[in-house]
Amino acid sequence: MRLAWRAFWLLAVAALQASTADAAVVLALDLADMTGAAQVVAEIEVTRTHSRRLASGQIVTDVEAVVLEGIKGAVDGEDLVLFTEGGIAGGIGANVPGEPRLRAGDRVVAFLEPAGEGLRFVGMSQGCFRVIESPTGAVVRPGGAGLVLVRRTPAGLRPAGPALAAPRALSTFLDEVRALAAAR
Repeated sequence: MRLAWRAFWLLAVAALQASTADAAVVLALDLADMTGAAQVVAEIEVTRTHSRRLASGQIVTDVEAVVLEGIKGAVDGEDLVLFTEGGIAGGIGANVPGEPRLRAGDRVVAFLEPAGEGLRFVGMSQGCFRVIESPTGAVVRPGGAGLVLVRRTPAGLRPAGPALAAPRALSTFLDEVRALAAAR
């Protein structure tokens, strides 16, 4: 009997671990797709974050940011408020794989779309490109953290790469995004 209980608990723990999501599966978007879907495209700096619990029980994090460079739907110096799913509110945490986690001081190129009463990233973390300083200047890192990207093909869903495969100079990236926004 003791062996049967041990086997039961081992299987239960293994089942729980196997059901824990480490990534979300979403359709891959290229820069043109994101630029077209976005109401706002801008380089922003996060000034404050605050998590809260909605009446539905869902936990979201409000992200306040200032626009460093508005490309579409925003102007330089404008204050923006957007949200991501997940966070910690009232001592309860919710992690949503594929949602960006931002902190005050983070700099990103954001592709934002309307959702509910606010703005959120297009394609989850696909629409959030982190900006980092390097010895050669500001660089944009690929988005899509926590996501498994796929494309629809006649043969079904197939693995796909992110819109940006490798880090790129911020100026080059912004030039490409400006051209895509102007073409729409």
